[in-house]
Amino acid sequence: MDNPLISVNIATYNQLPILKKIIDALGDQEFKDFEIIITDDGSSDGTKEWATEQGFNYHWQEDKGFRLAKSKNMGIAVAKGKYFLSLEADVIPNYRLVGAYANNLSPNTVILGVRHDIEGVPTGLDYQALDKSIVAMDWRMDRLRRLGQLERPWRCCSGCNALFPLDKLREVGGWNEAFTHYGIDDYEVCLRMMLAGCDVMALTAAYGYHIKHDLRETVDGNVKILEDLEAVYESRNRI
Repeated sequence: MDNPLISVNIATYNQLPILKKIIDALGDQEFKDFEIIITDDGSSDGTKEWATEQGFNYHWQEDKGFRLAKSKNMGIAVAKGKYFLSLEADVIPNYRLVGAYANNLSPNTVILGVRHDIEGVPTGLDYQALDKSIVAMDWRMDRLRRLGQLERPWRCCSGCNALFPLDKLREVGGWNEAFTHYGIDDYEVCLRMMLAGCDVMALTAAYGYHIKHDLRETVDGNVKILEDLEAVYESRNRI
């Protein structure tokens, strides 16, 4: 597709069974005006061979540790759409997810979708059954309903399901590649988008099924990057 409205980027690392389900779910979307990009942080589980054989718009980088930000930036570099939908390979989109975003697009707004927990990779894609299999709603639901009242709305951003105006995302430099460990990189890119003049809105109708897994801790270095930027934001707002 030469001029898609939305570029859907799936960031993955050794998650081939889930990635295949995500691709199937994207094929089920009611809304069709989008391209698919797969960016891979160095998988060694057959993802590279499978994606290449299938002919996907696929981009791989050597495994040099956690480089999710750099992986996503590969997708930003090649995206052809007006909007960049960031997915990660632990969230299977509902068949209406892309359409929900498409119905709410704004060239100056970051849109935050949601992901609800399920247990394990589903064998099929019966969406009614998947809805019934949800074991926990997105932990951000209450905050997202009050997003406009929050002092730090960027702390509701999750890059496993969020949409960004692509020109603005490129303007701010995409994800911050100083994040080389897990955690809060999505908060930081959302805040930079806000500093560049973007609004943020919640869209709970854009939901996916998150394969439940153990949580990882956020390292202190990541926290400092975010807190330094938050200090800039708060300083500007005091003026």
